Order: sequence, then C-alpha cells, then structure tokens
Amino acid sequence: MKDAFGGILNLGLLAVFLLLVMGILGLIVNYTKAFRMKNFTIDTIERYEGACKTSSTSCFKQIESKAQSIAYSPTIDSCPSGYINMEGYFCMKAEQVDGYDPDAFNTGVPCVYTVITQSDVSLPIIETVLSFRIFQVSGNTEIIEIPEGSCELHVSGGGTS
Repeated sequence: MKDAFGGILNLGLLAVFLLLVMGILGLIVNYTKAFRMKNFTIDTIERYEGACKTSSTSCFKQIESKAQSIAYSPTIDSCPSGYINMEGYFCMKAEQVDGYDPDAFNTGVPCVYTVITQSDVSLPIIETVLSFRIFQVSGNTEIIEIPEGSCELHVSGGGTS
C-alpha cells in the first residue's frame, strides 16, 4: 500500500511539473508574438512615414493583416494616458521631437511614434494588485519628418482612446 501512494505522489508531481513547463512555453510564444508585432508595427509606421493614424489607412491594414497571419489577438481594452487604441491591436502615441536642428529637416515636423503591444496572456490579480500590465512591449520609431506640420494622432476613422 505504501508503494501505491508513492507512485501516485510521483505522478502528481510529474503532472504539476509538466503543466508549469507548458505554461512557461505558452507564455514565451505569446510574448514573442507581441515582440514580433511591435517590431513589424514600428517598421511599417516608418515605411509609411507616420501615415498610420486611422484604421482606414493602408498602413493600418498591412499591420492588421500581419496580426492575423501570426495569430496575434491581444485584448487591449484601454491604453495609457496619451495613447490611442488602434482597434485593439496596439496603442500608439506621437510626439514632436524637441530641440531638433531645423536645418536637418526640409519643411516638416520631426515626430517619434511610440507603440505598445501586449501578449495574449493576462494575470488580472497581479495587474490589479501591482496596478501595471506585465506583458506589454513598447518601442519607438526613428525620427520621422511629417510634412503636414503636426504630429497629432486623430481618433476619427478607427482609433479610440
């Protein structure tokens, strides 16, 4: 009888260990998707020179297509203050670069876009207690010259704050 309990205990420990390893691997895969999505979003914004301010632009449609192709399906309900939620895929903020050399730019305004993506994994208890989201990934674009004269993001056409 003693051997039977020892075998059950070993099986239980093995099952817990396997669940932990699979959970960690799942977290790594989802976090990697968030990094890939952030990098692709930043590259696309730079390629389109910041013309990704609404969900109706070809820039946003390309980002949306990439998200679907890598099965990136985040649950971004709200963004930090100053950011615009771009259809739940990512949060974006545009800022004018201060202290730039006006001779370095033709006629536009130098802007930097900050993008936040999020992993699909969410731990609500930890996020509530610590009041921050653990699995968010952020990054900045290079300086982009905006010819319209304003770095502002417009909510019309798809983004919500």
